[in-house]
Amino acid sequence: MNKTELWSCHNNLGASMASFAGYSMPMHYGSQLNEHHAVRKDAGVFDVSHMRVLEFKGIDTEDFLSFVLASDIRKTKPGQAQYNLLLNFQGGIIDDLIVYNISQSHYRLVVNASRYNIDKRWLEQQKDRWPNGRNITIEALDVSILALQGPKALSYLTKTHPAWADAVSTLKPFEWVIRDGWQIATTGYTGEWGVEWIIPLDKTVAVWQSLVDAGVTPCGLGARDTLRLEAGYNLYGQDMDEHNFPSESRLSWVVDLERERDFLGKQALLDKKSKNDIDNNQRLVSIRLLDKGILRSGYTVITDSGEGVITSGSYSPTLDCGIGFARVPAPLSPNNIKVLVRNRELKADISHGAFVKFGQDIYKPLS
Repeated sequence: MNKTELWSCHNNLGASMASFAGYSMPMHYGSQLNEHHAVRKDAGVFDVSHMRVLEFKGIDTEDFLSFVLASDIRKTKPGQAQYNLLLNFQGGIIDDLIVYNISQSHYRLVVNASRYNIDKRWLEQQKDRWPNGRNITIEALDVSILALQGPKALSYLTKTHPAWADAVSTLKPFEWVIRDGWQIATTGYTGEWGVEWIIPLDKTVAVWQSLVDAGVTPCGLGARDTLRLEAGYNLYGQDMDEHNFPSESRLSWVVDLERERDFLGKQALLDKKSKNDIDNNQRLVSIRLLDKGILRSGYTVITDSGEGVITSGSYSPTLDCGIGFARVPAPLSPNNIKVLVRNRELKADISHGAFVKFGQDIYKPLS
């Protein structure tokens, strides 16, 4: 079992530890509910060092990544980040990731922990096939990643690391800075303002402890899951995988099929589009229970167009109801939505968007 640099810190704080993607990770520190509310109302810090960083260097790096990734990285400038997808030849999603543009010949990818070995092997295979692949190097960085999230995150950062607070205070979302090998970016997975910090291993404990000592709530992966659900963010392995296309995972906006740029998986998606079966008539939607109950992955969803399934589900601490994502048949009908929960049919409604952003209820059901 792998451990992050903060494993002892988590245990000293009384964290409930569990295996996640091959790592021993904190699920919560006593109350997942309190941790969730802390991020919505104040600030929380997460150890997400199980996620991995791949660094690409070489004169042909930009051309290579532009071909192997679904969204065009050339739309970014140095100092900007981009949400992206890695697709297979059939157009299925190998992984979703964040790309950091450092320069035309230098990029970083942060990939999901559970997909790291698959991603790295796939990218190395494509590099070997690339005409100028010998001009590109792929290196896995041994670093830690911390996520400081919440409406008061900047205030805490000002107390603990004022120079970094000044550096990020003027950044827009999905921008970043690097200083002395430390990277801090205005990205996150919670629907709140925040930063994600890539730091050297030997500095991890000091940064974590400074934030906790300043009053930031340590948060586990349990709260991270309910926060991302409320924010409308997919989780790889639950809401999408290699058998799902971007269009049936609410990710068509990432993929540009109209421009001339070629990329891996594009032709397969175009072929399916021409046959009008790009997603086998399936759509990923947000779903909210109108009756009392909690949604769980695997529950059956009943619609006028046929049966669907809950891909992710939980209790929403902010909205005080059961929420989740569901893959349901198209055409979408917002009427007569029900979820089968322990042999009971509970009423629900659906939406295309998120539930919560910046602490506010933004859920708008289809009518």
